[in-house]
Amino acid sequence: MTTNATLFYCLTIFIVSSTIQCVSVVGPKVLRPFGNYKVSIAGGSRAYNLYVAVEGKRATGEPFSQGRVVQVPVAASRLIDLEIGDPGPGRYRLVARSTSGPLFASSASLVYQPRSFCIFIQTDKKVYQPGDTINFRVIALDKYLLPLSNTVDVSVLDTGGSPVRQWAAVSLDTGIFAEEFLLADEPALGEWTIQVEVHGQKYSRHIMIADYVLPKFEMDVQMPKEMLFSDGRFNINVTARHFNGLPVKGELTISAYAVFFSGLLQPVFSTPARKVIEFDGQASMVYDLKTDLDLAEDAARPLVVEAILEEKNTLIRQNVSTRILLLRTPYRLKVTAPDRFKPSLPYIMQIELVNSAGQTMEMSGDVVVERMWDDGSPVNKTTVTLNKGFAKYTFIPDVAQTNSTLNLLVKYKEISERVVNVQKSLETSGQFLVIELLTRNTSVGDEMRARITATEPMDLVHYVIIGRGDILIAKTLELSPARRSVDVSERVTAAMAPGCGLLAWHPRLAADALLAAAVYAPHSQLLQHQVSVTPVSSGSLLRPNGLVEFRVAGEAGARVALLGGDESSVATGLADGNGLGSGLDMLTIEREVESFSGLKHSLFKNEDYLPSFGLDLGGRNSSDVFSNAGLVILMDGLVISSDNKGKTIFRNKS
Repeated sequence: MTTNATLFYCLTIFIVSSTIQCVSVVGPKVLRPFGNYKVSIAGGSRAYNLYVAVEGKRATGEPFSQGRVVQVPVAASRLIDLEIGDPGPGRYRLVARSTSGPLFASSASLVYQPRSFCIFIQTDKKVYQPGDTINFRVIALDKYLLPLSNTVDVSVLDTGGSPVRQWAAVSLDTGIFAEEFLLADEPALGEWTIQVEVHGQKYSRHIMIADYVLPKFEMDVQMPKEMLFSDGRFNINVTARHFNGLPVKGELTISAYAVFFSGLLQPVFSTPARKVIEFDGQASMVYDLKTDLDLAEDAARPLVVEAILEEKNTLIRQNVSTRILLLRTPYRLKVTAPDRFKPSLPYIMQIELVNSAGQTMEMSGDVVVERMWDDGSPVNKTTVTLNKGFAKYTFIPDVAQTNSTLNLLVKYKEISERVVNVQKSLETSGQFLVIELLTRNTSVGDEMRARITATEPMDLVHYVIIGRGDILIAKTLELSPARRSVDVSERVTAAMAPGCGLLAWHPRLAADALLAAAVYAPHSQLLQHQVSVTPVSSGSLLRPNGLVEFRVAGEAGARVALLGGDESSVATGLADGNGLGSGLDMLTIEREVESFSGLKHSLFKNEDYLPSFGLDLGGRNSSDVFSNAGLVILMDGLVISSDNKGKTIFRNKS
């Protein structure tokens, strides 16, 4: 009987030890005031009671603490909100400690950033003259582009930073404040600032005050925006008319020269090729790349063209300059691949055929990928087919290449692109995890699907979705029986646009560590509502100082703000040509929203069009994954991190 009891006791110990027991607490790395701080708590094999808080010391020396006790269920995730208010500058940490169950206490440093809102300042022009009226409006929104309802302080500052006009504690009308300001006849010339202060946070936009002279006549230069070296030549068409419609007569001088980029102290410079002709309202001219500019086929570079027209009799001179982009081919390869490979797991490279603006070209054809290792292995050549300008190359690195470096060469017709010096991920356990997006070109309302794969069977997988710096979704998958791969699916919400992070991790008991991977998935349709403006008044009935009637269609209950600008401002470059004045366009809105993500700007690589299957956020190891995704993690095990020199460091989190 005693022997049986001993055997039963040993068996019990074995079963408990083979089950994942750790708990994970994940929160954003950036702490922002005037909002909720969202924390994901993922449980393991047994229930916990945790106290989770943001604690620290304000810059004034006062202590700060805001937290709550949370019940963590078995093998499940909870998403909680901590109302932090306005802690002010200071040093803060995310803290978690158990109040019942196994002993657990850990903390991680947070970065306080006093920037919580999207404040756009729109003006009718970029440059103003003395005596002009500055028409501007402030669009005050939160990071989810919802209007603020509190008051704001607005100031107009001159070149020395002195306030010239102030509006204190003005109310917002559905997030909008519109006003005008008349400049003096002799203001300080230079860069002025329109500053908006909301809850102590300052946002600003610069405008230029200059005593400029408007053109005496309208001059237009028509030429291609880009051309191929193989085209050999290009046409320039110049027209000039007085504002009463009469043609301008005089002498036209056209200069053209190529721009060379050099790292030398004495840069490479090409002498401008000039042509002078008599002008009578219109003229055309042909430039030959070889005979006129002495240019052979070369790397892509800009070509500057300047037209100077001197009017006969008055001798008034006016100039217009523009650029042509010289290209070897009308397309280029954009290759996106992870910085590190993980043995026995898919390494996925995205290949896109794009134009000079970075937009995918819907073309077909074969792409050859050469895979090379520095250990002397033979070169592997694989052909993949472009489908509407896109192809995906996938291979699984063998364990034998663990200590080797990967190099890839991608070829399409006469162009090529390289991916070099790809090394193995530094997981000391020898086990790895990856995320593969299964959907592309998704927008709000679509389904985003992904596959989570590991090199070992997983019985528990946690994942979170991060949008605009907040954890939006937190879930736990309990896999029975344990398996190496699992698919997840989530509906894309407005908070996930223009992109979101998907991070998954698998806690491991064997090595007291975890495996993690993350991707950034782009989504379209950032703005949810449509608006249209059409004139009601007939153009023939419009008179100076008369009324103009417009019809605006949009969402019921919405607030509409109209902006009017004269065509001369657009023609002279004083205002944007899209009718939006200056300071508010789609790119500005997207970049402002993306700035809340907590991701490193280098991850976007200055591309306006992100790869459709997302960006891999993996670093040297699993700890880098959380940092790259803008998160911190606390758990009752070891987390591996790296110092600035790439050395692996073990930190005991229990």
